[in-house]
Amino acid sequence: GSSGVLLEEGPKFPKSATISTMLMTDSVLYLSGKRMGSEVTPIAHPGSGRGALAGYDRITGEVKWLPKYDTPTNVSAISISLYGGKLLVTGNKRIEVNGETFFGNSVGIFYYDLTTGREVEGVITGHNIRILTLSKDTVFVTGNFSEAKVWPGMIFFGRYDPQRSTGVSPAEPQKGSSIALWPNPTRGMVTVQTPSGRGGVLQVFNISGNAVGEYTVGDQSTINVGHLPTGQYLVRIGGETSPLTITH
Repeated sequence: GSSGVLLEEGPKFPKSATISTMLMTDSVLYLSGKRMGSEVTPIAHPGSGRGALAGYDRITGEVKWLPKYDTPTNVSAISISLYGGKLLVTGNKRIEVNGETFFGNSVGIFYYDLTTGREVEGVITGHNIRILTLSKDTVFVTGNFSEAKVWPGMIFFGRYDPQRSTGVSPAEPQKGSSIALWPNPTRGMVTVQTPSGRGGVLQVFNISGNAVGEYTVGDQSTINVGHLPTGQYLVRIGGETSPLTITH
């Protein structure tokens, strides 16, 4: 606050620790980073094997939650979200396969039970996957996916539903209630028709998840995005999202 008084102390870490991402709930602070301490790092191997993911009591700093695997496994998160009463994580996990002589590595999307810490959905493989937004029963992500049904090596917005899907597909407008955009792809001017005829503040996100534009729109408006570089973007208004491609 403005008084500069420390309101919560939280967990303590070794001096060399680095925190890369976090998620805060009413009682638990979920953190991921490097060199966070032996109690949250099942594999003590140096380098990338020292990454960790853990949930801490916000007041006492006590470890309240850890990913649980049958063999020693370190999880390093790029992004963390709560979704469907579970923890949705993008990042990588490093698994001790044969003592310290061999390590397996999986990169992608992981889904964890908040009580047991067990992974409850299979991994979706890819690189640099980041959660952009949660909309109804869909998670919009961006990354470089290795699924056979998408273009190998291409970075794009994806739609992932852990309830019904085991894969990631290129994002398309949500049927029935999503934002309508035309022309799409566009070189600059694009007409936006909002869901159910509602106006509001429309945001544009790049593939890194950064907001790069904000517009006040009515039920149907035309905006200029020609100043943005060529690439793929995600448009959001309220809880609705839709992909947008800009070409020059």
